Amino acid sequence: MYIAQTDSTNRLMYQWLSQDEGFYIATDYQTQGRGQFGNSWESERGQNLLVSFLLHPHLPMRNQFRLAMITGLAVVETLGTHFHSHFHFKIKWPNDIYYKDKKLGGILIENQISQGYVKDCIIGLGLNINQQTFVSDAPNPVSLRQITGTVADRDQLLQAIREHLLALTSLLDDEHEAELQQRYIANLYRREGLHEYEDANGRFKAEWIGIGKAGEWLVRTEQGEERTYLLKQIKFIIHNS
Repeated sequence: MYIAQTDSTNRLMYQWLSQDEGFYIATDYQTQGRGQFGNSWESERGQNLLVSFLLHPHLPMRNQFRLAMITGLAVVETLGTHFHSHFHFKIKWPNDIYYKDKKLGGILIENQISQGYVKDCIIGLGLNINQQTFVSDAPNPVSLRQITGTVADRDQLLQAIREHLLALTSLLDDEHEAELQQRYIANLYRREGLHEYEDANGRFKAEWIGIGKAGEWLVRTEQGEERTYLLKQIKFIIHNS
């Protein structure tokens, strides 16, 4: 479903939870678009992909991070098939989309829980497509047009991401857990090397060592200490040129 303008496609989707899996709401402009931490999302009218998808996964609540994994993969793997492989689109844990050290997109997942299972999953995606100038104080935005030098078809990308997302739902069960995690890890930003982070105690350098069962970010510091972080407990320090 397409609507010219709305406050938030995720918020609007709550009125459409009875729709079939794969139902989506796309818009040219959001007046109250937001990201994972409640931050506003800058998007020039009609230039980017602003969409929410609906899934009905019936997934045990303890495994809900798998929804973040298939969503990130749906985006980066689709981009990988549409553009030259040397662009190296990555997933910044838990579910931002990055090109090098710049943010190409963000994902906001909202789950409806019933009797210990995720009954309905609303996946909001904001992906910078054709915007050429960013005026907010966001530190590191980038668009596909800035990266590739070409104008992309928003609807074509939307449909391709949707189809791939639906195909990836087949990996949500326990039988495919290893494959799903392997593919997610292969596409992670900062999967290799020593990088700077910040937690409640200050900044430090560490290398990534794994993803926990609940999606925790696991690192080993320069001093050899292994640490585990949940969402909002650790910040990636990114120095843009």
